[in-house]
Amino acid sequence: PETTLYKCCFKNNNYLGDHCKSIVEIATAELPVKPEVCVSEDEEDRYIAECRANNKELFFNYHKYYAVVQSDGDRMSHFIKKVIGCGLSVQDVSEALFNWAKKSVREVLKFGGLPVYAGGDDLLFFAPVNNEQTSLIAVLENINEIFKTEVTALLDGRKMESDFRKPSLSFGVAVAYYKYPLNEACDRAYGLLKEMKTMGSDGIRLKLIKHSNSDFDTVLRFRTEDVFYHAFKEMIQIPAKEISDTEIRGITRRLREDKKVLEVLARRIDLLARNEEMNELYKRRIVAYFKNCVEDYTETNKLLNLIVELLQVMPEEIWNDSGYYEKIRDIVYSFEAKPVNLRKSYSLLIFDMLRVIKFFKGIEEIK
Repeated sequence: PETTLYKCCFKNNNYLGDHCKSIVEIATAELPVKPEVCVSEDEEDRYIAECRANNKELFFNYHKYYAVVQSDGDRMSHFIKKVIGCGLSVQDVSEALFNWAKKSVREVLKFGGLPVYAGGDDLLFFAPVNNEQTSLIAVLENINEIFKTEVTALLDGRKMESDFRKPSLSFGVAVAYYKYPLNEACDRAYGLLKEMKTMGSDGIRLKLIKHSNSDFDTVLRFRTEDVFYHAFKEMIQIPAKEISDTEIRGITRRLREDKKVLEVLARRIDLLARNEEMNELYKRRIVAYFKNCVEDYTETNKLLNLIVELLQVMPEEIWNDSGYYEKIRDIVYSFEAKPVNLRKSYSLLIFDMLRVIKFFKGIEEIK
């Protein structure tokens, strides 16, 4: 029945329009020619088929996928305790968070997504992978920047105690095929958010769940010194026409097959960091490996040279006990009884990142 609450939420809602978007409508938000609304699961296949037929060269494999995004503030209890101690009130903090939530919802809607919940320091929404030459990653960056801006405005130059740390945002992102159960995708996003918090917070933990049931994941930290984050940002900005499928296949094969060789070279750079001469020697050996073994490598190939740079500046924490994956134990997929070590080799981290890039850029055969 069309109750007052129903009409307010779905009929007279300036945010949602005349109806609540379905998953396939969200996934295909980027496409200019689309069928009538899709109101049931039985119509999803027809809807996707018509989108592909009507948009031809504009239709990519990622238009069959949707993202579930869940975010949460980091160190918020510490933050609230400290700011109240310097003259601000809980209401001041609530107002800043409310402003962030409102602006974040606008970002999601502008991108073609569907906000589900925005309150306090929490945010949950569904979104397409790309829309109008903007990627989901760029939207998450904008939401993170809005959060930092609101926090800075709230503090208004106040001098804080020496142990004060500003709060940050963590994101869990599950990108799934349109037939993948929505409740499971939501669970995955929440699990990824928990993993990101365990891994130091202040970043994005993203998993791509393919229709074939394979998955690839990556971690992007908002910290200025994180080499993965900056490499990913640069890679995703390379025009798709400048990246070939054979190029991606070639380097991912090398990363997989010659993993040990590349990691020995990369680790030697880390271990010899104080010996500048030997350090440069091993850096040149990595370049020589790419010239001799990686198809399509040239000094002007931006994608492949970014991978060379990643191998040349391998973060020390990859080998430390405090590395990216070393802390993640007993927390995922209900394996509490058995320690789960998700630490990956460095070349596999790059391998997964490349597969995610390939997907986001639409450089995949449509299946």
